Amino acid sequence: MTAHPSSEPGSRRRSVYDAFEPERLEALSDEELDGLPFGVIALDEQARIARYNLTEARFARLDRGQVMGRAFFGEVARCTATPEFQGRFNELKAEAKPTIVRFEYVFAFRFGAQKVDVEMGSVPASAQRAFRAYICVNRRKFMPRLKNVEPSIEAPLIAELEPDAVAQGVVRDAQGRRRVEAELPMLTSLFRTLTNREQRGQTGIGREWGQVWGSAAIAELEAESLEQRALPLARLPMLGAMELVAGYLNRQRLGRLTLDYELAGRGAIVLRVERSAFADSLSVSGCMVLEGLFGSLFSHLASRAVVVREASCRSRGEELCTFMAVSASRTSAVETVVRGPSRPPAALLDALMEEARRGTR
Repeated sequence: MTAHPSSEPGSRRRSVYDAFEPERLEALSDEELDGLPFGVIALDEQARIARYNLTEARFARLDRGQVMGRAFFGEVARCTATPEFQGRFNELKAEAKPTIVRFEYVFAFRFGAQKVDVEMGSVPASAQRAFRAYICVNRRKFMPRLKNVEPSIEAPLIAELEPDAVAQGVVRDAQGRRRVEAELPMLTSLFRTLTNREQRGQTGIGREWGQVWGSAAIAELEAESLEQRALPLARLPMLGAMELVAGYLNRQRLGRLTLDYELAGRGAIVLRVERSAFADSLSVSGCMVLEGLFGSLFSHLASRAVVVREASCRSRGEELCTFMAVSASRTSAVETVVRGPSRPPAALLDALMEEARRGTR
């Protein structure tokens, strides 16, 4: 494959990393790399994969554990073994100082091609560390499988990298994602552990779990949005974005999500979850996981901090689990209000506004 200049009006976006600094990426933890909305790959001097974030894994339909240590150009991304891509890597490796190159490319996968923007930068070797090249990949367009490319050149499917997976009990869906069935006793035992820790003063663990889960879910939802609707999640109308979120929750068999925008003009969105698996089988503390999950997702969609708190719960005998999403500036007020008596969402919002006014007096 060769670099593919764009001919689409207005198709060029901002840089995939506003201040692309390989040294800065090198300093990030794996968890921080996973939170980035674009693919990140780090190669060592032999062009073997040293780091690989979850966003790239989702778009390439590969598992991080199956690609680490493999030859990037020879095994994992064979379509990049070209002067336009591998040649640039070799040039970076030959440079004694940090260098950054930017170019467009088309990745050839067997499930379809992807037009991408690439930024590649080096972290030169020193007495303290070995050479690394960082590759940032921003997806711009999804296309059908290329017809003029030999199968031997296309990037492999995950099944080719793990031929014994089925015999080893690994189950995957049509997108190559690994599926795990966890019965409710497993969740129950986990939440008993979390509850015990919170009773010993380690509060907010369930919500934090949900927040981390939400960060991982964002990569999944961004991929779905680009593949199905050709737009990043944040550029979809709110209704379209939440359809994807509701579909995600339903696939996890965690309950049916619906949204009420009646109070949106007053700064709140109401979320209702029917038959929440956490509330049905665990306890009210189980829904703290959904608070964290929804908070991460809404913050991503709004490009600002959003807090979500549960206002009613099936585990307390109420019909539905109801959550309110508001600006993070209202965190203290919303937590005070939801600890009070159960009320309809509009009444809760009235109480929230009054609580916020008290806080500013």
